[in-house]
Amino acid sequence: MSDQMSQAEILQALQRLSARAEARMRITDPCLVGAMGGAVMDFMTQEELEEQHRLKLMLPGSKELACEAASRIRLRLSAGNRGKNRT
Repeated sequence: MSDQMSQAEILQALQRLSARAEARMRITDPCLVGAMGGAVMDFMTQEELEEQHRLKLMLPGSKELACEAASRIRLRLSAGNRGKNRT
């Protein structure tokens, strides 16, 4: 997979990894699922875990998301202020 994936593509890839692991979990004896902790990632292969980690590192962090949100807010505020006459 390319490092130039969109956020939506990354989330889709993560969902596919989870779906494969969840399918494995569903065919496993419920007692074993409980003994393993019951988490979907417990049923991922080592390669899937590594891919999941790589994909998650490609997602924006909370600071990046906060900065993007602040920029959008500033744009909305400046667009709203341009349309008003100040007296």
